[in-house]
Amino acid sequence: MVSEETTTPATAAVPGTPILVLRLQLVVGQEPRLDKAPTAVILHHRVREIAFHIPWYGFKTQARLAHDTQVVPSTISRLLRGKELPSLLVALRLTQTLSQRVGYPLDVREVFSLDGSYPTPSVQSRQRCR
Repeated sequence: MVSEETTTPATAAVPGTPILVLRLQLVVGQEPRLDKAPTAVILHHRVREIAFHIPWYGFKTQARLAHDTQVVPSTISRLLRGKELPSLLVALRLTQTLSQRVGYPLDVREVFSLDGSYPTPSVQSRQRCR
């Protein structure tokens, strides 16, 4: 009996809403079914909040983020709208790009979180507000 695991992202209707991912177990020759205990992954991010405090991203935020990170604009748009989970590469590129723009190193945990908590509770406490 061969089994394969896939993850299927569910869409979020409201921007900023965490994305829920359910793990399905596919067994060859059987109907897809949920595991006995589905693993849910909810990813929170503060990309938009951090970018808001960077003057460079005050105008054309999505286009400039896409250009700076070398990521397709539609991927950035879906991430900011809460429709897609970022890949590891996209998460690292976003964190690196935001770090360069704010002028100090940002940890990935400052930008992305699984439980909604961050080492620094508010973006304003780390940055000079405009």
